[in-house]
Amino acid sequence: MKLNPTKNYLKMFGGMLLLGFLLSCAQGPTNLTEEISEANNAFIDAFNAHDAKTLASVYTSDGILLPPNYEKLEGTEALEGFWESIFEMGVDHASLETVYAEGHGDSAYEEGKFLLYSADDDVLDQGKYILIWKKVDGTWKIHIDIWNSSMPLPEPTDPEESEEVNSE
Repeated sequence: MKLNPTKNYLKMFGGMLLLGFLLSCAQGPTNLTEEISEANNAFIDAFNAHDAKTLASVYTSDGILLPPNYEKLEGTEALEGFWESIFEMGVDHASLETVYAEGHGDSAYEEGKFLLYSADDDVLDQGKYILIWKKVDGTWKIHIDIWNSSMPLPEPTDPEESEEVNSE
């Protein structure tokens, strides 16, 4: 029996490729809590500097915001306009805490907590968020951003009181 070295090398190479593929599929999620927490620093630096343009650049070019009580916003221009409006409403600075972040290749998700402050350091809002991150050219960027408040809803106003105030 004559052995064909080229055929044997091809089989061995094919086997190695298959093994590599199977091992890469078997990889579980990666804990990225520290890495994503560091990536959040760019967001916080821009937020606390009231730099809506830089803030929007922390997102992917087709990034999505899903703010509470607001329509979906998508793309750099829409995100920049939204953050400008937040600063115009009197939100001065913020803090974020990454609770946990997990990656799967070039995608990751993050669970976190936020605090929003006035210029006088009064807490305006606090809550939790979920972010979907994408790695773009080696840099983690926010792709989808959704959050909600943990503060209680304000007490409903009495309709009769509202009528009295409006009639005065």
